Amino acid sequence: MKRRPLLKSLDGAFGNWRRGLPRKVLRVNDVVYFPIPKVANSFISAVFLRNCPDAAGFDPEQMTALAYWQTSDACRVRDRRDMAGPGVERITVLRDPGKRLVSCFLDKLARKGTPGQRIDELCDDATRLLRRPVTPQTLCFRDFAEYVYAVPDWRRERHSKSQRAYLPVRCDRVFTLDDLPALWRYLEARGFDVIMPERGRKTVGNRNRYGSDSAAAFAQPVAELRQMPLKPPSQAFYDADLAQGLFRAYAQDIRLYCAATGRSDAAYRDGFLAHLQ
Repeated sequence: MKRRPLLKSLDGAFGNWRRGLPRKVLRVNDVVYFPIPKVANSFISAVFLRNCPDAAGFDPEQMTALAYWQTSDACRVRDRRDMAGPGVERITVLRDPGKRLVSCFLDKLARKGTPGQRIDELCDDATRLLRRPVTPQTLCFRDFAEYVYAVPDWRRERHSKSQRAYLPVRCDRVFTLDDLPALWRYLEARGFDVIMPERGRKTVGNRNRYGSDSAAAFAQPVAELRQMPLKPPSQAFYDADLAQGLFRAYAQDIRLYCAATGRSDAAYRDGFLAHLQ
């Protein structure tokens, strides 16, 4: 029986698709991978580069995939025709939308060394859009989330842009960040070497570390969060209002994620709300 693709075509969700390819689509052997920011895409991209014959100069202990691509186009798909053919499969990896948004906030705004200009620009735009003061001293996840919810998807920064925006065509197989071993088994069956060096892995050096303290964190300023070696778990950043905003703003992402995990949208929402303060 022919396998039915899990994701339906989303050609209309990627505005420039008909004029060209998305910025980064990868192919090694007969596997085409659609990376999505904040879904382990740096690490998975590095695995693809390690298995790409044209990327012999890539060293995951010395550089990230992004840094390597500053001087090489190895592994990237350049023509839509390269994404089809006998035996070719298109894959992607999805993440829980609620966790992904928190990860974006912590990584891009609440990390030590975050550029002040990035904070200032977001606060200025959020103040205009939300019509209430948002300052670098008071910026918190509530401000960030309400701002993201209020802007159209095309205007969101790429790490908070919806996951479906990175999927211009249907995928044959969809994996989730919750079960990466399933992805590794699949790639190994397709001839990949998925073993990565343990020491000095540049591709995973910036991951957020989470603790178990579930005290409400949605109003905690980024200045305080930067000083915490272990960040609060993702559910601590939501209250009922922020959760409902997530359900509306990322409805398609929730639908896709639920399809990949075998749950209903209602079950996802009920489970999400059950873990709030």
